[in-house]
Amino acid sequence: FPSVKFWSRAKWTQHLHAEKSVTKLGASTSTRGSSRLAKGENVACLYIEDADGVPVDGHRAKIMRNVFFAYLHQLNQGNLKLPSGWLQVALDVKKTFY
Repeated sequence: FPSVKFWSRAKWTQHLHAEKSVTKLGASTSTRGSSRLAKGENVACLYIEDADGVPVDGHRAKIMRNVFFAYLHQLNQGNLKLPSGWLQVALDVKKTFY
């Protein structure tokens, strides 16, 4: 995936801070997250990109979250004690998401 620019949230945040001082013409900062998400704008996960290096849209990000939460719910229903954080997740479970 040579076009992917950000492989982690930390790299995205670093990029965001570098761009923070620049305001683009016509950019609006008054609209809050849920209104923007309803329009399909990716608000919180711009660091997640497709194979072409394009950030996924808000609808795709929402689907990804829903699949993740459904998977966690399924694990929780199977008498599996869920860990308190991602670092404690078993490798075979992590591989499902990579």
